[in-house]
Amino acid sequence: TIDTQPILDQLDSNPSNKAELWEELKVTTFARATSIIYSFTILVVTSRIQLNLIGGYIYKDSIREGNPIITNEHRLRYMSLCNYFVTEGIERMSKQIYSKIKNIITPISLKQKMTLKDTEQLFWSIQAALCADNCDPLKQVVSYMITDSAYDDDPILKSMINEPMDLLESDEVISLSISSVSRSF
Repeated sequence: TIDTQPILDQLDSNPSNKAELWEELKVTTFARATSIIYSFTILVVTSRIQLNLIGGYIYKDSIREGNPIITNEHRLRYMSLCNYFVTEGIERMSKQIYSKIKNIITPISLKQKMTLKDTEQLFWSIQAALCADNCDPLKQVVSYMITDSAYDDDPILKSMINEPMDLLESDEVISLSISSVSRSF
């Protein structure tokens, strides 16, 4: 969702606003890297929680006599939460990350030489700024994962969806996600 190619294409045509385009490329590159790290972390944590919960449902159904409580349709709709995140949630999250990063990256001159340590410090500043924000992607995962139409008045599906959402908002999962993002940077 954060594409550098249009900027690179413009730079190839030798425009008069090269400096402006390079500034935009600088912000876009850091925003893209940050968005990838956050989105992969969210996707991995969410899918692991979902798969573990669905495994629990399947196990409960296997020891229960009669018709299963959780049908294949329930499983498919339940796992589609990650699809919503990939198709729509990441775009909203990336825009938010971009706007936050722009304030951090813009003051840095293109002529400034940066070491690996400087780059690490910059990524740490980005993570700290996002973490301090009310709209921290790791604390707002549920808003990127689900729409109001996800339940469709199905009480079983509603219960299935609420379980991982409660876990995603827990302090333990947020802490794990923060740690994962830190290691990724």
